Amino acid sequence: MEQILAKLSSHIPGHVLEVELEMDAKHVMYKIELIDHKGLVWELRINAKTGTVIEHKQDD
Repeated sequence: MEQILAKLSSHIPGHVLEVELEMDAKHVMYKIELIDHKGLVWELRINAKTGTVIEHKQDD
């Protein structure tokens, strides 16, 4: 998890608000919500094995 969060900070710098472990038919992933330096909230899904960003979007 530490490696994933370190990698994530280079993708979208900010503060982590919440982390959840999720599974679907293809992946085990972390759902991470963070707030960036502009105050925008982002939701990311990260492959738990590889650390690859599967999806990222600005949250409402």
